[in-house]
Amino acid sequence: MKVCVIGIGNVLMSDEGVGVRVAEKLVEVVKSEKLENVEVYDGGNLNFQLLEYMSNSDLAIFVDAIDFDGHAGEVRVFDISDVEGAEFFTIHDLDYTKIIGIAKMCGIDIPKKIFVVGVKPEIVKEGLELSDSVKNSLDEAVNTVLDIIKKFQES
Repeated sequence: MKVCVIGIGNVLMSDEGVGVRVAEKLVEVVKSEKLENVEVYDGGNLNFQLLEYMSNSDLAIFVDAIDFDGHAGEVRVFDISDVEGAEFFTIHDLDYTKIIGIAKMCGIDIPKKIFVVGVKPEIVKEGLELSDSVKNSLDEAVNTVLDIIKKFQES
């Protein structure tokens, strides 16, 4: 079973870069724990390239700054079917939910299971640093991704 984790975001826009920061931490965890068949990517603000990252994967997990009701730094897990559509907003123009929708319409093979680990941002403006609330949630987001992978591998 192949797992693909993609951190999404712009590290030049404070908390908007949280997905990339989580991916950076996950790369180290995957190496140190020798997790097999788990690939971690910095998806930045990419769009159609994400389909190549997901190819031949059984599970894809996106990590991103998501605006939902909650407190800054809160981590939540969404099934991709819960976040597709106009009522779900990320900060990106052509985001991964639209790319996945296009792939489905075109018959492009995508993973059967796709999750989004969302972190509620506090600050989205020019800046290289994450807010304290989001920075303090990085380990929780990493552990959330690892929990999803573990549960999927056990099923």
